[in-house]
This record gives sequence, structure tokens and C-alpha cells, in this order.
Amino acid sequence: MKTKLLVSSLLMTGALMASGSASAALVWSWSGTAQDWSNSSDNGANSVVDNGVAFPHPANGIATLSGDGDTTFTFLSSNIQDSLSNIVALSGIAVTLKEEEISGRDLYNVGFSLVNGDIMTKNEFDYKISTTDTAGLNSAAVGSIISGSPNGTNLVTKNIYSSWDSTNGFSGLLASLTSNDGKDIGFVSFPKEQTIYVQDIIGTNSQISSIDDAHNQFTTTPEPMTLVMLGIGLVAFGYSRRNTLSASKGLSA
Repeated sequence: MKTKLLVSSLLMTGALMASGSASAALVWSWSGTAQDWSNSSDNGANSVVDNGVAFPHPANGIATLSGDGDTTFTFLSSNIQDSLSNIVALSGIAVTLKEEEISGRDLYNVGFSLVNGDIMTKNEFDYKISTTDTAGLNSAAVGSIISGSPNGTNLVTKNIYSSWDSTNGFSGLLASLTSNDGKDIGFVSFPKEQTIYVQDIIGTNSQISSIDDAHNQFTTTPEPMTLVMLGIGLVAFGYSRRNTLSASKGLSA
């Protein structure tokens, strides 16, 4: 049975949507594998730009809608392990990138899971997000979908950095937040950056997790009501990914 703490947030979503207080507009989305992402070169190596009209490369993932072309998602690396402790090939990792607009704020989503429906147990998935929007990026959230019942060991930790290079790795930690047992965490603020480097860690060196899906959101720090809308956006993104996973596994959501 898949476990996700959604009830209160979904009730809030329904109430707000019914009252007209909340609206989320999909601006752009891209789906493919981590290999597709790595093969893309929209704006430099390993990159996808939020512009589906200019870059609808079917061989390297599929983009929808036009986007505004101001944000680049760059794949860095992955050594995610599956339930058999094997390093998963990039072609075996399903990725979704999205841009939405909620109450006038751009909301960027990055989600990943395994193509074959297996769980992710350890190690990390790394990428970079750059935007030319002067608002920059200074707020993030993380969530996850777990396999089985909550037991306090199902961790997805997101570390956000200001710098990365292939020799020295990450530096300049801006924020760190952890989703445990499928809980959505955020939004957490950090100093504004035009470029951030993200390290999503499954489990720990000594602890195995059972993660079906990890999902992340990034934006600028919103006003209080917009913060509620963005929190709902994270829940909705996780919920949609859960339904997709359940359908692919033949399970009930």
C-alpha cells in the first residue's frame, strides 16, 4: 500500500479552488529519462530549457506548451540504487520537469522515479537550475512517495548550494531540508540566487530507504497567501506523480 499524507492538504485545495482563491496554470512541462535529459543540449550540455516550442526533441524527452524560455535545467549526475543495490542506469530513471504559475509566481518542479516501478534505496541525484528572471530563486520544498508503511527511515534530503564543479563538487550550502516517510517539507527560504545546484539524497550511508518518487519545487519567497498556494502546488505535483506511478504498477492510488 502506498502511503502519502495528503488528506488535509487536498481538502484545503478543494476548498480554495472552489472559492476561486487558488489557481495554478501549467506553463511548460518536459518528461523523459535522465538519459534523455543528459543527451539534451538546449542551452549547453545536459540541459533542457523551459521552451517547448523551440525544443520539442522527441528523442530527448517530450516538452509540452511553450514556456517562457528563461530557465534552464541541467543534469549533473546520478548514482541512485534500486532494491537490489544496483546503480540504476540513466535510462532507467523517469524525470518530469514543470513550470507553473500560481498567484503570479513561477513555480519550478523536478520529480524523479524509476522507470520499472522499483524503489529507490540510496545515493543521490544531482542537477542545476538557472534562471534569467530577475526574481531569482530563493525558496524550495521537497516531498516524496514511499513504498510500504511509515517507519521513520524513508528519507529524501535536498541540499541546495551556490556552487559546484566537477573537481571539488558542491560548495556554499544555502539550505537543507528532508522529507521523511512521504511528508512534504517547505517552503524553506535561502539567499536569492540566479543559479542553484541541487543534491537530492535518498537514504543515508548507513540507512536504506524505500522511495517510489521524489519531487521538488523552487520559487521566489512568496507572500503568505501565495505560500499556501505553492504548498498546495507541491501536494498536487506529488499527487499527480503518485497516480502516474500507481497506474504504471497497476495499483490503486
